[in-house]
Amino acid sequence: MNSSNRSIYIISGILLVALFLTAGVSCVQQKKTRKKVTVRKCLQCHPEYTQKYTSGNVHDPVRREECFSCHRPHGVYGKIVFRLQQPDICYTCHADVKPAEEARSTHEPLSLINPCSACHNPHNSQYAGLLPADGDESCFTCHERDSFTGAFIHAPVRQGCDTCHVPHSSPHVRLLKQGPDDTCRSCHDVREPGFGRAHFDYPVKSGCVLCHSPHAGAGADLLKPVVHEPVRTGQCGACHQKGETLALKGKADALCLSCHDIDSTTMSVHAPYREGSCTSCHDPHAADFRQLLVTSPETVCLSCHGRDGTVREAGADEKGMDDPENHVKKMSKKPFSSHQPAVEGRCLECHRGHGSGYRATLKSDPLKLCDNCHDTNRYGASGGSHPGDEARACETCHTPHASGLRALLKDGSERTLCNSCHRTTRVELGKFSLHKPFARGRCGDCHQLHRSGVRKGYLVDDFTSGALCGRCHEQVGEGGDRFVEHDPVVKGQCRLCHSPHAADYDKVLKQSEDVLCYSCHQKTAGSVREFSSRHEPLARGRCTSCHAAHGSPYDKILKKNQPVLCLACHEKTAEFWIDGFSHQPAVENCLQCHDAHGADISPLLVDASGTLCLKCHDTKTPAFGKAHRDMDPGPETCVTCHNAHGSPVKSMLYPVMHNPFGEGTCVPCHTGGKE
Repeated sequence: MNSSNRSIYIISGILLVALFLTAGVSCVQQKKTRKKVTVRKCLQCHPEYTQKYTSGNVHDPVRREECFSCHRPHGVYGKIVFRLQQPDICYTCHADVKPAEEARSTHEPLSLINPCSACHNPHNSQYAGLLPADGDESCFTCHERDSFTGAFIHAPVRQGCDTCHVPHSSPHVRLLKQGPDDTCRSCHDVREPGFGRAHFDYPVKSGCVLCHSPHAGAGADLLKPVVHEPVRTGQCGACHQKGETLALKGKADALCLSCHDIDSTTMSVHAPYREGSCTSCHDPHAADFRQLLVTSPETVCLSCHGRDGTVREAGADEKGMDDPENHVKKMSKKPFSSHQPAVEGRCLECHRGHGSGYRATLKSDPLKLCDNCHDTNRYGASGGSHPGDEARACETCHTPHASGLRALLKDGSERTLCNSCHRTTRVELGKFSLHKPFARGRCGDCHQLHRSGVRKGYLVDDFTSGALCGRCHEQVGEGGDRFVEHDPVVKGQCRLCHSPHAADYDKVLKQSEDVLCYSCHQKTAGSVREFSSRHEPLARGRCTSCHAAHGSPYDKILKKNQPVLCLACHEKTAEFWIDGFSHQPAVENCLQCHDAHGADISPLLVDASGTLCLKCHDTKTPAFGKAHRDMDPGPETCVTCHNAHGSPVKSMLYPVMHNPFGEGTCVPCHTGGKE
């Protein structure tokens, strides 16, 4: 390496070191100028929550003012964002209450969205456990109190629900702390002589809740409201062997038939009854429901039957079947309409449980069954309801349980249902224009088939006065008090122009616009036929191009006033009105010069063009002569030079001119004037 190269390397090294030191000093300086970030607590900015969230029993994170334990610090504007959703966010601290996979029962709220806050306030509460009410009162916010009250209340119920139950989940049924029999034996000694005497000296040691209510009852024995007679009278030996285990003498269903006969001679027999499967519906000991049903009637029925009355497949839709309320909620939400007895689970109001002389185990003749609840004077044929045929039952149109259509109409569509009888109406579906309810198959929008026999066609309102149409087509007009309705509209005579279902013309018109209009406006029709030149919309039979069919705030119910109406089609007429000059008559009213419907002079002029000009312009004045070079152009020539609507120049001359004329001379072509 020569000396010159060595010098270059040395200088380069010195520069690099200097640059590095400079950068280092800069970084140190920047580090010194940075400020330490401090995080303010939520209540420092939101003091209004201090009193709200810090009184009574306070959730531990709230007490420590650690809002970020549950909430994200920034979130989204106008919304507090949780770090996790419930119940996972709660389990981060309360893992001990998380239901085990093998749990036999879980508290119902844990299946909801935001399950924990269904019972606990996440911030604070005046009650222990952050509950919404004191002790058992918090349970009664969901559980009906009637089930826990009566003439005699079980002692543990008085002590509190948590005497026997746990609040979240349990390896035992019904959130019990231990099995049902073990729970009972924790207080009742089955070996005590008094216990044996109370059970007719039968060795009863288990199955307590088969006969007794665990909460309350009408008697001191807390027996369920409905008790099988052998149980009440102590004839347990009729079914059980009197031994250590009280074993059954045979199959349970077969034992029922030793006392109860099956009548299979009726027209329709319920399948479980025909097959002798008594215990599929009935409890052999005692029950909370009439006729010893194992649970509420609607729940029993829905164990086999779908919500629409069909037979379900085995095992289908089992979840929630032990909850009578579950049936009510789902029935009221899923179908569009539901029969009230079906919604409320009152199946036995229409059906018999075992068999019937009528189909589907109905209680009575289907033609008369509905009359038990529905007044025949309002809904029957005798009261004017449709159809006026005594032989037709309600089920001609309605389904008894639930429907995807309104008013329990048979599934498919209203149109299909109605057209099954009204075949002439079905033909109208092929027409060009359909009334919207008719097109959608919503016959019930206009027709009320019950309690409306006083009106022709079972209409929901009077058609002849326009009241029926007015239910949907309320005439709302611009212009307030100046709005004037077309005479048929005033009189409610919609049927003069429109068909109720369908038509071969636009807007459900019975005939073409011109034919309909001329049927009333005969004078106009006669004059128009005489004209050699007709307005194009009129020639096409489109009266509503200019006139509002129902009403308008403008003269002759025009859609707009002059000249706005005409300019909608003749826009070039106003091409010079902004950057130029407009002819005053054209701006004021086109009808000063033109006829709206037709004329013998084109373009629809009410008189010859020159004659029209002379109505405003005096050709005898000196000014007129001077402007025309002392020539007399003649009225018939006005529009050969002047635009009748507007021009770039005040004189209304056409913008494109022949050169001599454009230079201000006429004599090259005309005689009698000045140069």
